[in-house]
Amino acid sequence: MSDKINVLLIEDTKSHANFISSCLQNEKYYIETVDTGKHALEKLLSNPPFFQVVLVDYQLPDYTGVEIIENVLKANQHYAFIFITVDNSLETVLKAMRAGARDFIVKNADLKKYLAPTVDKIYAELAIKLKHHQLQQHLQILSSGVEQSGSIIFITDVKGRIEYVNNRFTEITGYTTDDVIGKNVNILKSGNTPKSFYAELWQTILSGNNWKGELSNQKKNGEIYYVESNISLIKDNAGNILKFMAVQDDITAKRILMNELHCKTEELNFEKLLLEKIIDTIPNPIFVKDAHLKYTLCNKSFAKNIIGSDRAQIIGKTVFEIAPAELADFYFLADAEFQNEKINYQEYESQIRYADGSIHDALFYKASLLDEQNKFGGIVGIILDISERNINTKLIQDNARELKQMNFEKDRFLSIMAHDLKNSFNILIGFSTLLQKNWQKYEQSRIESQLQIINSTASNTYDLLEDLLLWAKALSGNLPFSPQPVAIDSLCKSIIQILIPAAQAKNIAIHCMLTERINAIGDQNMIKTILRNLIQNAIKFTPQNGTVTISAAQVDKNIKISVHDTGIGIADDVKQKLWDIMQPFSTAGTEGEGGTGLGLILCRELVNKHGGRIWVDSEVGSGSEFSFTLPSV
Repeated sequence: MSDKINVLLIEDTKSHANFISSCLQNEKYYIETVDTGKHALEKLLSNPPFFQVVLVDYQLPDYTGVEIIENVLKANQHYAFIFITVDNSLETVLKAMRAGARDFIVKNADLKKYLAPTVDKIYAELAIKLKHHQLQQHLQILSSGVEQSGSIIFITDVKGRIEYVNNRFTEITGYTTDDVIGKNVNILKSGNTPKSFYAELWQTILSGNNWKGELSNQKKNGEIYYVESNISLIKDNAGNILKFMAVQDDITAKRILMNELHCKTEELNFEKLLLEKIIDTIPNPIFVKDAHLKYTLCNKSFAKNIIGSDRAQIIGKTVFEIAPAELADFYFLADAEFQNEKINYQEYESQIRYADGSIHDALFYKASLLDEQNKFGGIVGIILDISERNINTKLIQDNARELKQMNFEKDRFLSIMAHDLKNSFNILIGFSTLLQKNWQKYEQSRIESQLQIINSTASNTYDLLEDLLLWAKALSGNLPFSPQPVAIDSLCKSIIQILIPAAQAKNIAIHCMLTERINAIGDQNMIKTILRNLIQNAIKFTPQNGTVTISAAQVDKNIKISVHDTGIGIADDVKQKLWDIMQPFSTAGTEGEGGTGLGLILCRELVNKHGGRIWVDSEVGSGSEFSFTLPSV
């Protein structure tokens, strides 16, 4: 309450009101006057209350003083009422005091002497009453809060004897108030807590400190329960410990849940360890990713071979942090199909970079991990290194192709032996038989013509046999190869001398443009065979009065040798067939000259033996130019 006393005067006689007000002419009083009960109630029932002391006349035009007090008390408002009236009869005094007035003063000359002290006394009594009322309200609130609290609350004396327990205490422990009041708090012990623990607890609180911790207690029925306890001290004004108050929360369910969680955690940790042990025994890299495509687990093979470090280094990382960009993009797009829930299983072949930087062919097998709502939760995958398998597969395929080619070449070889050699020997036998029987009858010119045919056939057959033998040796790998410096100009001129008769028969001019000495590294017999075949073919496919030109030039570290003719040329679709043993191609020359299609294939083998290459430039009707390279000296 404030130091200034606010006084409401209820008086309908103006002269009386002025007199009474003059009795309280002091700075510690604030006085306000009303002349009716109605106005008085409006002031007194306002909230919050302004006045502390009310001076009221017993009889007013609209209310009596008693009626005013009764209305105020019904509204639970508290004022110090003092009746001031001229009627001092016993009946009037009793009515006023019974209604709730604190005092009764008669309006007379002594009023100026007694009014101020009376107001001061009544005001002091009101202050004490209001303070007591506030304390009672506060205690009631606290008591209600304690009784209705969800926590266990009990109070003991300094020796641990229980003096108070709330409803929650009896609800949890099963003990009634009568069961425990006056009993030692030890009644709650479960026997699961060591004595040293309690000794430390009592030492803490008796030394003036609060205590907080977990306790294992026992209910009346013997059931164990767990509480989280806060023990605080209740002290007097001198600081002496009077009592202890314990506020406890039942954590039994929480403790059970925590124990279950602990057991479940240990179980999960064991399962995780078991899983890691199992996948670590698998030699292939295994990995697990979460819904955000970040690695959460991998086995030792993955850690060792793919990242080259401890598996912990990959946890939380994405594929972009461990794989080269060109592969990471591919992996991510493949994983995104799972993330978009388009698929739940995936298998594909790609490559993977090992920790040592080597690139390996690999098969990826991946499956989606689904959560409890059957939504995408991650990916598990295994990687199979198929590099060795692919190498073996390629080797098998290469061997199969080589075997197929060898079988074809064998068949081709036998076909030539059976067909071309047979035809040649038929010609030789036929014409030699005719000459043997009829040489005396034939004219000299006819004999010479048939002898020329025999000679030409024998010469071509010899060349064919020579090519076949070279080819057979090349196929078997038994072809002698003796590289040495070879004078290309001299070798070319010697071959031309052998082929001049065939060229002259078609009136073809052969030009050797090798005016300088040109040396190459190679096997002389093989180079001779290459040049002979190319020049023979140029003569064969060049019509009457054409030309064949042989040239050579230094190109970088090689010698390029070319045979150019003015013959019929070669169509584009035929060019590739010239070198393919699987699609042998042979056509007659401009004078009907035959062939086997073997010559150019043999030339390719021999050029390859030297590490060179052979090719043709040709257009139909514009002649052809066959070129090949040999290492220069």
